[in-house]
Amino acid sequence: MALSLGHHGGEGEPLLLIHGLGRAWRDWSPVIARLAEHHDVIAVDLPGHGASAPLPPERPMTVPNLVDAVETTLDDLGLGTAHIAGSSLGGWIALELARRRRARTVVCISPGGLGTQRENRRTRRLTNFLRRGAPVFLPLAGPLSTTALGRRLLCGVTAARPGNVAAQEAVAATEAFARAVRVEEMMDWFVPNAAERLDEVDCPVTIAWGTKDKVLPSRQAGRFQRHIPHAEIRLLKGLGHVPMSDDPALVTDLILQRTTSLTGSAA
Repeated sequence: MALSLGHHGGEGEPLLLIHGLGRAWRDWSPVIARLAEHHDVIAVDLPGHGASAPLPPERPMTVPNLVDAVETTLDDLGLGTAHIAGSSLGGWIALELARRRRARTVVCISPGGLGTQRENRRTRRLTNFLRRGAPVFLPLAGPLSTTALGRRLLCGVTAARPGNVAAQEAVAATEAFARAVRVEEMMDWFVPNAAERLDEVDCPVTIAWGTKDKVLPSRQAGRFQRHIPHAEIRLLKGLGHVPMSDDPALVTDLILQRTTSLTGSAA
């Protein structure tokens, strides 16, 4: 299945942006404009998220099946490879795409895949709590998004600086989380499973992690480096799980420093 393209445009080599579980392409909105000055930016909605149809019922919600869907989209766009940036679940997907030789470079922001089962069960509990709350907050999201306190209620778990989240993006994130399908199924698969064969990833990789990530603890970053020794680890001081709104300039530079290093361009 091909995915919905929330954004496609810009100049330069292709850069694929992949969001996390229960989110949508608009997580990347704060950084897209500047990235598009350097890249042909493609921001997708994963299956069952945003405007993308769910996986067929016979296809379970697993990382390999989500990666298959992203690969189909790359094929439909005529792209053998692309630079890839992924957030959370999107980071795990990005690394699997790299293992399949579809990535030129990878930037992962708080990727899933190497948590302990205890950590993963905590993440599932938090995700289930947010899923129950999102439909309650959704009818109030518009008014809440206009105040700093309201944006903290809507985005305080995933953003360390929820006051930086634009009102329309706070509403969009709440709507995406409330309406995404098969999230619980994905979390049930997530708890006992782990990223595999990461030693086969041979493209340039950056693993970035906000030090105030409340969803996936930043201590997991070192585990990725043990599996991918050439990966660069970047701790993002004071930033949260979805840091694109926390500090758009820093996240943009982080991505461009990786994607443009092969061509010698300045970030």
